[in-house]
Amino acid sequence: LTGRRDLIEAARLQSSPVHGIGRPLKVSKEEVFVLLTAIDVWASRDHDSDLQAALERTSAAVAGINGISGLRAELKFPDHIGRPYPTAFVHIDDKTGVHAKTLQESLLSGTPSVAIMGHTDPKVVRIDVRVLSDEDAASVVSAVGRAMHSLIR
Repeated sequence: LTGRRDLIEAARLQSSPVHGIGRPLKVSKEEVFVLLTAIDVWASRDHDSDLQAALERTSAAVAGINGISGLRAELKFPDHIGRPYPTAFVHIDDKTGVHAKTLQESLLSGTPSVAIMGHTDPKVVRIDVRVLSDEDAASVVSAVGRAMHSLIR
């Protein structure tokens, strides 16, 4: 280290054995490698193909949910606040007496546990299956059907 005396002294205060303010923020070589790998993987993806697969998976989920009594699903793309990914918006019929929060809680406590998103409307939930496998997306639809069946009995 070379330079002005006051800067060299300031740098020494950040080194062993003192370990100044920068020490907790130190990034390991492994973390740098993982970040670079993640960027490389992301940059090499076929994003158009990923989006098409997400649209197809969400469309299949919407079709499955539309077969469940008391529910009406629609695909929104972009979503309700303009994010560029497909989302299933599920409207719960008033006649069922089921509220979004009740459906969410039922799904979370089920096996498998399924997390879905709420909405400002207490009769609407949002379901995002875009990063799931087709099999897991179908499991979500089945879980919604089981939950609704048990809630409207």
